[in-house]
Amino acid sequence: MSTDTQLSQPRSTSPLWWWGRALLPPLGAFVLARGLLFIAALKSKVVPWAVDAWLRWDSGHYLSIADNGFILHPCGPDYGGPSNWCGNAGWMPGYPRLMGLLARAGLELAQAGVLLSALFTIGMLVLLWMGFLGQRARNLPVLGLAALFPGQVYQHAVFPISMCLFFSLLCLFFQERRRPVLAGLAGGVAAFTYTTSFLLAPVVLAAEFLAPGSPQASPWPRVWRGVGIAFGVTLGFVAALALFQAQTGAWNALFLSQAKYGHGINSPLGTLDAVVGPLLRGESRHWKNAFPRVQTLIVALLVIVLVAHTLSRWRAAGLRERWLVFYGLAFWLFPLTMGRGVSLYRAESLLVPLALLAWRPAVASTWLVLAAVLVVPMGRLFFLSVLV
Repeated sequence: MSTDTQLSQPRSTSPLWWWGRALLPPLGAFVLARGLLFIAALKSKVVPWAVDAWLRWDSGHYLSIADNGFILHPCGPDYGGPSNWCGNAGWMPGYPRLMGLLARAGLELAQAGVLLSALFTIGMLVLLWMGFLGQRARNLPVLGLAALFPGQVYQHAVFPISMCLFFSLLCLFFQERRRPVLAGLAGGVAAFTYTTSFLLAPVVLAAEFLAPGSPQASPWPRVWRGVGIAFGVTLGFVAALALFQAQTGAWNALFLSQAKYGHGINSPLGTLDAVVGPLLRGESRHWKNAFPRVQTLIVALLVIVLVAHTLSRWRAAGLRERWLVFYGLAFWLFPLTMGRGVSLYRAESLLVPLALLAWRPAVASTWLVLAAVLVVPMGRLFFLSVLV
C-alpha cells in the first residue's frame, strides 16, 4: 500500500486510533480514581506508592492463604475460646491463589495483591466501556461512576473486590450473548473468589426465567440456559468447599470460621436504620463516623432509584436490565440481612454494575458527583485504618 493511500485512510481504520478510543477512557477513569486515592493517602500522611498502604485487616488473611493455604483451629480467649473457630478459612481462595502464582514469578505477595487489584480494576473498566457502554462519549459519566463508585478504595486495595466485579460483569457479558458455558465459567470464578458471589446463581436464573421473549417461543431454551449458568456458578462455590475439605479437613470451614462474627437473619430495614439513623438524627457529627453512614445512605438511594426506574418500565426492559435489578437487590439486601457484623462500606463496593442502569447522562452525572464527594474522605478513613 502506498504512502498516499495510507494517508488517505479515515482515522477510524487506524489501529492506533481504535486502541486509543477503546482504552484511553477506562485508563483515564482508573488514573482519576487512583489519583484521588493518592490525595487521600497523602492527606493521611501515608505514602501511597508503598505496598503496605493498601493492606488492611482482611488483607492479612489473603496473604496468609496465598502463603500457607487454609488454616482452621479453635479460637483463643479473644474470640470466645475453643468453642469458636479461627484461622483464615473464612475467606475465599480465588484471589490468593493468583497472588501465589505471581509470587512464584518473583513478586512479593503484597506486591502481587496490589498488582492484581489494579489489573482487574482496569479490566473491569475496559469491559464496561467496550462490552456494555459502546465506547460512546455520552456514556462517560457511567464509566466515571463505576470508577468512583462508593467503596471504590477496595477495588485498589489488597482485596478481591475488583476480581469479583470483573468476573461478575463477564458473566453478564456472556449471558447476554447466549454463551452459557462461558457465562457459567465466569460466574464460577466469581463464586470461587468472594463469599457472597454465590448470589449470582439465583440472579442468572431469575434473569433468564423472566427475560423478555416472543409469546410463541418456547421458554425452555431460556430455562435450561439459566440452569446451566447457575450450575457453573454453583460449581465454583463447591470447588472452594472442596479445597477447604482438602486443606482443613472440614468442608464447612468457611461457615465455622465466619460463625463467630455473629451473622444471622436480621431485618434489612433495621440494619439500615442502625447505620443511617444516627446520621439523620444528627447524632453522628464527627467526619470519621459520619462518612461511612453517608455512603450507606447514598448507596441505598442509588439502588432504590435505579431499580425503581427499571421496574417502572419492566415490560420494555431487556435481559441486561433485569439481570442488573436482581443483582442489585441481591447484593444490596444480603449484607443488610446479615446484620451489623458486615462491613457495609466494603460490601457496597460490589454494586458497581448498577451504574449501567443510569438511563441518561444527566442521571449518571448526578450519581457520579455524589460518589466523587465520598472518595477522598472514605479513602482517608481507609488509610487511617478506621475502615478494615
